[in-house]
Amino acid sequence: MRATSVVLLSLCLAAPAAALASAPGRAIVVQLPGASGAELEALWREGALTAGGFEAFLAGGQRSLKLIPADPALPFAASVALATGAAPGANGVVGARYRPPGAAVNEIVEIGGDHPLAGTLWDVAGAADRVVGAVLWPGLDNRDDARRATWGVADTDTEHYPARPFVLARDRWVDDKYGIGPGPSAFWGLPPEVKSFSTPLNVSAAFAAPHERAELIYVLVAIDRTDDGVVNYDGLLVSSRIDPKKGYVGVAEPGEWFRIELVDPTGLRHGAPEVVWLKVEELAPDLARSVFYISASRYIKAFPSALVRKLESAGRSWPGPPDEAAMIAGEAGGYGISARTYAEMAERLAAWTVDVAVTGLDLYPTDLLLLSIPVFDPVDRRLLLVDPRQPGHRAERAERYRALRRQVWSALDRELARLLAAVDLETTTVYLVSTYANVPIHAEVDVGEVLRAAPELAAVGAPPERRWRSVAASGGLAH
Repeated sequence: MRATSVVLLSLCLAAPAAALASAPGRAIVVQLPGASGAELEALWREGALTAGGFEAFLAGGQRSLKLIPADPALPFAASVALATGAAPGANGVVGARYRPPGAAVNEIVEIGGDHPLAGTLWDVAGAADRVVGAVLWPGLDNRDDARRATWGVADTDTEHYPARPFVLARDRWVDDKYGIGPGPSAFWGLPPEVKSFSTPLNVSAAFAAPHERAELIYVLVAIDRTDDGVVNYDGLLVSSRIDPKKGYVGVAEPGEWFRIELVDPTGLRHGAPEVVWLKVEELAPDLARSVFYISASRYIKAFPSALVRKLESAGRSWPGPPDEAAMIAGEAGGYGISARTYAEMAERLAAWTVDVAVTGLDLYPTDLLLLSIPVFDPVDRRLLLVDPRQPGHRAERAERYRALRRQVWSALDRELARLLAAVDLETTTVYLVSTYANVPIHAEVDVGEVLRAAPELAAVGAPPERRWRSVAASGGLAH
């Protein structure tokens, strides 16, 4: 693993108090977990990043493109090392679990609300009565006072209904204009603002938590808005009721994302609304083939409530991470999404994190903002296809994924420029850092099997009588 950073070294290596004191006025720390400094440098020198976000750091700031990363270079451990100024062996956070420094190897507990993560940047800032904002920063999940900022969005997901991908042939669309059952019932029509010059055809989208019956059903209606005498379906009307006129939400355009704020059939939910995003990937004019995707439903888990209200009033709903399972299925030709749509989800997540940051900075006189933009881990897991030995490697696919990665980098460039434009750089120090970089994997090594085959490599004294059941190892490779 290689860490990449455009940041003053004192941020990573000094004690949190020293790092905080070294920055005049406001400090903003932007973390791009998993981003590669080598890739960033190459794209910048090629002139592929033109929005000015990265250039502000690379051309006008102090920078170091190679830092010693935390070991193990795992996302949570690396982020805590950044926030504490201490290596995992000293702060005890060596993964998603915690081992108190000096404790026996089996004295490991899951990271939970009872672990304070003492000595972090936000601890120091809070003790000095500074206002701290946090957006998706690992460790700040709002569980208790030691893991809470003044304002921000918790580093937890809020998925309720799972995602629903659709791949439909023409016979899946039906005409229900006379209702369901024997004999005609009340005729339903389209809302006045929507016209269809071919018969509107619909399909149902059921929302249900896993292993439960559908508790919410939306209707998606294919419409033809071109008055040319030809059947040419070109839009997807969304309705919260069987009768589109009474439940009209809007029309989703092919190729674009459409936000749907779900109705609450129980009347029990409060606070932020539950939102899904619809993407029409393909809509054949004759409906011979239709491909669209409805994301998992989520709500914003932000604090305090004033921030939630401000974000929701602007339609800035939590989009969640890119859907890896859907991309795997879609790229294999099944029910899922394309790699392009997957990259768009990463871009949307990056834009949303900056939306939250800019909104929070506008609402609160913030002294320290900790902003994490977690797009590279999911993008690298699915789109880092550069070694011919990797499963599924083909020249065409590798080039397509390379182009999509550059698209995500360009989106980040724009978002960084937008963030910098929203602050006064005369009184604000902005740090940009990646605590580790990802590399492609083409083979697996089972450390346990290696030691079972040659126990003398690990045994101290006589080999154990029972078979190996677990292995305690040190280093990023072993982890």
